[in-house]
Amino acid sequence: MRTLWAAPWAASIIGWHILSCWVFRFFVKDQLRQRRFFLSRVSRHSGWLMKALDVELEITGEEHARTSPNFMIVANHMSYLDGVIMAAFRQGAFVTSMEMRAAPVLGIITELGGCLYVERRSKENIHNEISEIEEALKTGFNVIIFPEATSTNGAKVLPFKRPLFAAAAKAQVPVLPVVIEYESIDGVPVTAGNRDTLCWYGKMDFAPHFLQLTRHRRIRVRLKVLPPISVGPGATRDALMDEAYLRISSHYQPIK
Repeated sequence: MRTLWAAPWAASIIGWHILSCWVFRFFVKDQLRQRRFFLSRVSRHSGWLMKALDVELEITGEEHARTSPNFMIVANHMSYLDGVIMAAFRQGAFVTSMEMRAAPVLGIITELGGCLYVERRSKENIHNEISEIEEALKTGFNVIIFPEATSTNGAKVLPFKRPLFAAAAKAQVPVLPVVIEYESIDGVPVTAGNRDTLCWYGKMDFAPHFLQLTRHRRIRVRLKVLPPISVGPGATRDALMDEAYLRISSHYQPIK
């Protein structure tokens, strides 16, 4: 019976998020206040979505997330569920692409979710966008990135893209590596045979994938929060990227 209500329940949560944030933006023009409100709503509503979709989250190493007021949080990436899970774990501004901003429905969700945008195809604009991410970190926000820059089928962690790590180096804010692992769905371990129920990648259409996902129950996910990477005056984007990739890829259990 729960599966019959999962899709409309999830849709109503997303609709309420859009409505409440749209109304707030109409009355409050200060962008800093807007982002704080949006991020608080995203974190709360992500928790609601996890209940609607029956996502059970187990976190190990959570004490590492309490060692600094804020972080650049980096994680591997397999699905749109990753964003829901990470937002429920920690309030923070996601970094996503300009293409996502232009996408129907998902564009307004990301805008009213307090996201920061980058145009990865433009070397001219990336420096300005890194400055915006740096400023968000200096202001005290967590910034959440998926440095593979695309979602995958979970067979391995793809090499990380380096530019965004420059923001952490410049702001001197520590990097918090997090490993996302999908363990089971409906009590069955996630394998190469059933992973496409959860993983959303390549040219998969969002709506059919999401509707299929809502027909399942009890999705078990593990977050491994790893020790933070300290960032001092001599830190470089390359060194931060290499260390973050080494930690996440070595702790990740590939889907086989």
